[in-house]
Amino acid sequence: MKRAVLKKKSKELILHSLTKKTKENIAIIKSIENFFIQMRGYVFKMPKPGTPVVVSLSGGADSVITTAILLEEYGLEVFPFFISRGQKAEKPELKSVKYFSKYFSKHYPNLYHKPVIMSVPNPASEIKHLLKESLIEGTGYPMRNSIIIEYGAQYAFGLGSEGVHVRNIFCSFVACDGDFGAQTSMTGLRSLMQHICIDMGDMTWQVTALPLEKEMGFYLDKDDLLRWAKSVDLPVENTRSCFGSQEKHCGVCYACKHRKISFEDARLEDKTKYLDTRASKDLP
Repeated sequence: MKRAVLKKKSKELILHSLTKKTKENIAIIKSIENFFIQMRGYVFKMPKPGTPVVVSLSGGADSVITTAILLEEYGLEVFPFFISRGQKAEKPELKSVKYFSKYFSKHYPNLYHKPVIMSVPNPASEIKHLLKESLIEGTGYPMRNSIIIEYGAQYAFGLGSEGVHVRNIFCSFVACDGDFGAQTSMTGLRSLMQHICIDMGDMTWQVTALPLEKEMGFYLDKDDLLRWAKSVDLPVENTRSCFGSQEKHCGVCYACKHRKISFEDARLEDKTKYLDTRASKDLP
């Protein structure tokens, strides 16, 4: 099978798509991007091949495929990290991370590094019960993702003590993630990049989700990533989406529903092992 091309769109078309998202704010995006143009002359530039970067690797399909793209398409030196934050699915997520770490180490021995596993409750266990009461399905805990990325910035900065200069942090939010939470929107990502640059006192930091990077022409969704993964024979059935702690995907939680729908949209066979195998259109 011929390798799938990651489709690109014009910046204008991406901005137009963002106007339809309730969690996006075009005025804020343009304001922050103008800030970066004034401060460093650009908004985002893809690092050159061989550049060391830090990547958030959760074991989910989006993060695994994004990591594979950074290695295969762009030849970047990847330093992944995983957050052990008290999630129910930690054990199966780690199983996925370890599986793909072996896979990437075999296929990209000079580019992929062993992931750092950080034990950081997020949210704090003392307030987690308070936050649960106000959660909306699919939104996730408030500030959770931005806090994870900030730990990525700490890791990147710390690598300097080992002689590795890292100023690029990648995560894997996709287009549909912006429907559910501001923290996974392009607006949120741009504000987080500005925040990290200012807090670090260094305007060379770049923080982005590759599938959403407008400057690269990307506004990709899960099905786009799955098609690319299929074309390079990446065994995505070994990734983990389900929120549960059981070995197999439950098949009915929010994450499982969207995993099934994404395979349907991509018109690909879903080899994931589910406890509940009903088609997504039949799910409540």
